Amino acid sequence: MPSLPLPTRPPAPAPASPPFGLAAPVFPFPALARLAGLAQLGESRETVLATLLGARLAVATMLPYRLPDEQREERARAALAWLDAINLPATTRPALVTLFEAAGKGRPLTIAAALDNLRAHAADALDEASDAELQRLTLALTKSSKSEAEQSSEAGRSAETEAPQPPA
Repeated sequence: MPSLPLPTRPPAPAPASPPFGLAAPVFPFPALARLAGLAQLGESRETVLATLLGARLAVATMLPYRLPDEQREERARAALAWLDAINLPATTRPALVTLFEAAGKGRPLTIAAALDNLRAHAADALDEASDAELQRLTLALTKSSKSEAEQSSEAGRSAETEAPQPPA
């Protein structure tokens, strides 16, 4: 008996997003999080976890993740307290302290420099993908600093032109 071909169905259409639906959240450091989950227990895992925390504190100074100054300072203080409780290599701890303090103050160029310093000291614990994420964050912080400087200089120039001139 000849077999009949099975009827084929067209692929199901993708469900439409409702107009009130939210965009899918994007986590900025998937490689660091993955590495933290895969790292061996001990100094390497704690180094990666502390680096991930530092990166999250740093990104909280930029849009769309920007937090108010008070919250950033409070989180940085809490992160410094947590740092005292974990086992880290002696060369990595000062770099992390510098990054956490810089992130609490919120100056992008200072944070970028501290992040570069941490990348150098934690290179043994980081893989290529997580190091690339930190490098992208450093570049974004540098660009953020440049754009903030441009905005403040433009605001200064517009204030100068709008200021009333004293009578001559």
